[in-house]
Amino acid sequence: MKSNLAIITARKGSKGVRNKNIKKILGKPLIYYTCKFIQDSDLFTNTVLTTDSEKIINHVSSFDFIECPFKRPLHLSTDTSCQEDAISHILNWFEKKYYTPDYISIFEPTTPLRSQATYLKAISILNKKKIDGVFSVTKSRHSPELIKLLRNDFLMKNWNSQVKNRQEYKNYYTLTSSVVIIKTSYFKKKKSLISPKSFALIVDPIESLMIDDKLDFFIIKSLIEKNLLTSQILGKFIDSIK
Repeated sequence: MKSNLAIITARKGSKGVRNKNIKKILGKPLIYYTCKFIQDSDLFTNTVLTTDSEKIINHVSSFDFIECPFKRPLHLSTDTSCQEDAISHILNWFEKKYYTPDYISIFEPTTPLRSQATYLKAISILNKKKIDGVFSVTKSRHSPELIKLLRNDFLMKNWNSQVKNRQEYKNYYTLTSSVVIIKTSYFKKKKSLISPKSFALIVDPIESLMIDDKLDFFIIKSLIEKNLLTSQILGKFIDSIK
């Protein structure tokens, strides 16, 4: 079995939703759902947390399998800090203390609706194919043809004159953080996550939801509270509304 290091990345700073990683859903902080996912899986040989927040460390302390040897340095914790640098920082510490894992899996607590079945599929793909990593993508709800920069005068001269039916637009896909698995050898060589030989795994739209703003938080909180964790379950719920 290949070794797979789970790295939880969680900064305290957030402009979209203040303290979002520890905001409560069903009485549990948001980061709890990521920790529980890792705990319930047998896919990870070790788990480390990289954070600049004492509060986040305290919330994670009940999961004794998660190591957090230090707070993330300030220069790796700003709004402009590169995530790859924070990952390299904690990976270097882990390698010196333990071993070099075959894979690293990156977990952002702001994507709490992951599926164990999807992660199993991702690992299977990575084991079988000659690729550098597996990343989740989901079908975009809006075509790029409908997204434009607004002019200063707000006139719509750069918009298409004819709006198509939804079915006429091509399918586009959005990168999500629900599945991020990389071969450690590639990451150490390039200090980059995605390569031309990374595999795009299409996932359920609900599973792919990420919290960037308050609307995202409200939607995910509502889905968890109502136990509507897949598009199929949500569809049945919507159909049942009279």
